[in-house]
Amino acid sequence: MRRPPLRIGQRLALGYGLVILLLVATTVIRVTRLRLLSNATQEALGQQLPTLQAVAQVTTDLGVIARAMRSILLMDDASVSERELADITAASQRIEHNRARLRQWVRGEEGRLLLDEIDVVHSAYGVNQEDFIRLLGERQLGEARNLLVVDLHGYQASYFELLDRLSRQQEQQMADISRRVEQSAQQARLWLTGFAALAVLLSIAVTAWVTRYLLRKLGGEPDYAATVARQIAVGNLAPGIELAKGDHSSLLFAMSAMRDALIERDAELRGANRDLAHHLDTLRQTQAELVRSEKIAALGNLVVGVAHELNTPIGNCTLAASTLQEEAQHFGRSVQQGLTRSGLQGHLTQVQASTELLLRNLERATGLVDSFKRLAVDKNDTQRHRFELAALVDQACTEARAQHPHHPATLHNGVAGGLWLDCQRGPLAQVLTQLLTNALLHAFAPGQAGDVKVTAQVLLDGVLEIEVSDNGVGVPDNDLPRLFDPFFTTKLGSGSSGLGLHICFNIVTGILGGQIDAQSSPGPGCRMRIRLPKEVVSD
Repeated sequence: MRRPPLRIGQRLALGYGLVILLLVATTVIRVTRLRLLSNATQEALGQQLPTLQAVAQVTTDLGVIARAMRSILLMDDASVSERELADITAASQRIEHNRARLRQWVRGEEGRLLLDEIDVVHSAYGVNQEDFIRLLGERQLGEARNLLVVDLHGYQASYFELLDRLSRQQEQQMADISRRVEQSAQQARLWLTGFAALAVLLSIAVTAWVTRYLLRKLGGEPDYAATVARQIAVGNLAPGIELAKGDHSSLLFAMSAMRDALIERDAELRGANRDLAHHLDTLRQTQAELVRSEKIAALGNLVVGVAHELNTPIGNCTLAASTLQEEAQHFGRSVQQGLTRSGLQGHLTQVQASTELLLRNLERATGLVDSFKRLAVDKNDTQRHRFELAALVDQACTEARAQHPHHPATLHNGVAGGLWLDCQRGPLAQVLTQLLTNALLHAFAPGQAGDVKVTAQVLLDGVLEIEVSDNGVGVPDNDLPRLFDPFFTTKLGSGSSGLGLHICFNIVTGILGGQIDAQSSPGPGCRMRIRLPKEVVSD
């Protein structure tokens, strides 16, 4: 038996009923998904915001420690040091507390890996920080400063970089959450709008309900919430966030709180940077004052040295002159009383001895004045010549040997032929002659035989290196840093003025534009190395 056909009303009722049931079912499903996403969003925000705050606090405390370390070194004050050490201890405790919180809150493989890297850097930084505090307690400020510059500064930079990366990674997660919320809201609108074409009244009601629920969770329009999230993600914290009256739980409220916290941390970091810049300026001013003090001290030492060196010959000249004066007066009395042959002979002997003493000391003073004049290097002396280095070394060896013909040491020219130079020939010859003479005077004990050798080579970077070496007694470690100081000599009172190596230093660094240094230790001899720029080597 066939069923009677459905009437139009029944069909409409059944069709609209099915549409309504489908719309209701779909709406229930979509609302459930939105509620789950909202809960997930709230849960994520509950984790992300404290995480960002903890990262910002660790960054701030690390900056506090860095400023405290520099303040201790810059201001040698016990009260300041005690206060800064207390700040370091408090900041370190806060860092440990926030690191433990980050371990609980950070999710995801990338965040965990960053935390592992932070733990490694923190361990190394903590060890060096303890060493720094120990050195301060032992008043080893120089060692503490070296530890800060060489080790702690690098670890601080790595620590700040890792914290910045972790902060950006957490901000990226916030941006991802915001994008998912926006996409879900847009999808919900499309679904509800589509079914509204089938059931206008029901879809309007459902849309109004879902929209109200969504706006309540977001705290405003989704587009506005997404715009705010994007601005925070890129670091634009200037625009304010508009909140509804009585809103204390929405996404916009959470982002507003996060923005306020970030602004506060940013202000603290800017203040820290200003303090660091101020301390850096102070350090530079202090450095300039030290340089000026060193120059004044060097000038004082030079004046004292000149006075000391000239005092002896001038004093001897004064003694000889006064002796001649007394002898002249005595000779005059002898002439009036009757001059004898023995008296005349004694007078001539005394006059000759005094004259020789006077001339010898005047020559000594003249030589010292010439040495003092050579201290002033004329950097405008640019007259250059092309010459072969081996021939110049032969000349220097001949001049040094002529000054000490009876010295048992042997001078060797180890420079190969064919090495041509284009530079100031006279000043370089003066330097080589002085270095060879200095080796003969100071490298060997009296009567000791030995070898003094001159070698040269062009290094890989084109720099010319000339070395004057000996196998003598060497230079003690405490004398090595002072070799090129004016008036420094190990044979004071034996004719050495202590200006030879200082003149060499001025010529090499001034006229020749190069460098000179000494390497030695007691026993295996001494090596004087001259390095001249590659431009002096002539093809």
